[in-house]
Formats: sequence, C-alpha cells, structure tokens
Amino acid sequence: MTVSTGTKALGASYDIISGVTNGWFNDGCPACSFGNPLQKYGWGGAAVPGSGSLITAAQMNALIDRCNLAGGIIESFSVNIPQISAGGKMFANQYNQLEAAIIAIGPLKNNIDPAELSILAGIQNSRTTTWGTPDSTSIDNIIRFDFSDFNHARYFWNSGGAINMSFGATGGSTPNYSNFVTLFSTMGTITLDYENTSQSGTGGVVSSSIGFYDLTTAWQQILQQDIGGYGYGYGYGYGYGYYGNQQIKLNARRSASGNYIEIQTVLEDFVTGIVDGIMTGTYNYRKLDNQVSGAATLSITSPVVTVQDNFE
Repeated sequence: MTVSTGTKALGASYDIISGVTNGWFNDGCPACSFGNPLQKYGWGGAAVPGSGSLITAAQMNALIDRCNLAGGIIESFSVNIPQISAGGKMFANQYNQLEAAIIAIGPLKNNIDPAELSILAGIQNSRTTTWGTPDSTSIDNIIRFDFSDFNHARYFWNSGGAINMSFGATGGSTPNYSNFVTLFSTMGTITLDYENTSQSGTGGVVSSSIGFYDLTTAWQQILQQDIGGYGYGYGYGYGYGYYGNQQIKLNARRSASGNYIEIQTVLEDFVTGIVDGIMTGTYNYRKLDNQVSGAATLSITSPVVTVQDNFE
C-alpha cells in the first residue's frame, strides 16, 4: 500500500510487499506440483524475513537489494533504489518507488536479459561406427537433465534456463554422410526454454509452442528436419514417394514429478548405402549467472546431465 508524506508505513504494509517479493525472488508456489498455475513464480533465492514491532532499515534494504538485483537481470527493466542507513528514515516517495518496483517485477519475472545468461557444457554423445542398410534404418539416444526435484527445475527454467542441442559429423566420406553434414549445418542449434522451442538455423519443423512447462510424460516431437528426395523406405509405407532421405527428429518428455527431462535424438536414413564417420550430438544448457546486489545473492543450481541410452 502506498504511503503519503507524513504518515508511517505499518508492519502489515511491509508484510504485503515482502510477500510479493518472496513470490518472484524466493518461491511463489509453495508445495508446488507440475501444472500448478503458480509454477512459473520463483527463482529460489532466500526469503525476506517478516516484520517485527518496527520495520528496520535492514528489512527495507533486504527488499531494496532484491529489487535492484531483479532490475539487473530482467530484460528492458531497470531500477536502482538507494539503501537506507541504519537509524535513518525512508521517505514516502522512496517507499512508494520500492513498492511500485516490487509490483512491476512480478509480470516480468521470466523475461531474463540474455546478457545475464551463460551457455555451460553439458554432455556429448557420439556414434562412431558405420550404420545404414539397403532399407530404412535409424539410430537414437536419450539424454537426461536432472534437477533433483521439481522446485530446482522450476528455479532453473524460471530464471532463463534452457537446453541447447546441436549436431555435427566428422571423418566420413559417403554420400549419406555428406547429407547429414549438410542437414546438421542447416539446422543450427535447437533451444528448449520454459515456454517454447526455437531454431537458430532454417528448414526445420519446430514445435514452437512446446517448452518445459508444456512437456508430458510421453514423448513429444519438438523438431523434425530432413533433406528431401524421392526414395524407398519403411516408415512411410512401401513404395516411392517424396520424403526426407536423411532426417533428424528431436523428442522431449519429463518425469511425472517434473524433476528431470529427457531429450531423444533420432537419426533416420531412408537411402541405400551407409553412413560412415562420427555423428555427435552436443547437449548443453543455458543458466543465469550468479548474481549479487547488496546483501542479496542468487545462484541457480545446474542440472546433472547424463546419457541414458547411447546412439544405437
């Protein structure tokens, strides 16, 4: 509640704005389970303490620090509120500025400035032996990103976290291999964030409306990309027709609780011949950098990335 010059801010007012602050900085979805309408609230930072008989400078500075930190990481939003000295007073215009900032941050909480995010190494998985037959053939793998529990997963995704997937091939010489080289280069990097999937390259059929919070416990296709041509193969029925001679599909699913997600990569070849060389998938993740403002800190826990099923 805003205050007027000459009036005092009461403990009840402080508790209201500290509760709103905790909603986006700490966790606005207590005892949260996947699908809760409030699941996108919370970065997992330390909660602000409740008020006592008097609102202290330290308590107000705890709110100020969190607002200033948020102003530094939210895209197209800036705030820089000066701290209060111990024993000093907070004037009505300062309090109202703080309250307005706290309220404004809520709807912007997931719009994290890309400059505050870093790409971190996850894991690679490779196929090192030749594959392919006279008919259609495929290889696939499964990569898991484990956050230990749903809350840590939420904090990661809510603060700008994402998974990046890219692919490459080296050391081969067959036409089928060369097509995969072109396919991977054209596709670019695929990014899955909290609300959508995107592609840095071109030519893919991307399920842009699928992000972490849209995943189910069943596989959902988030990308398909191919090099077209006439050919014969299984999976499209017998006979000739226009379809991808070489193709990549990316599928995603989550655990029942949402504590981990899995990415499945499927490489398919519908052309007679073999694919030689080394096919490598790189599965990295994007995470918010560690943040400090005054006494407030924010550090997001990284997922543990493992190979659940090798390319085979």
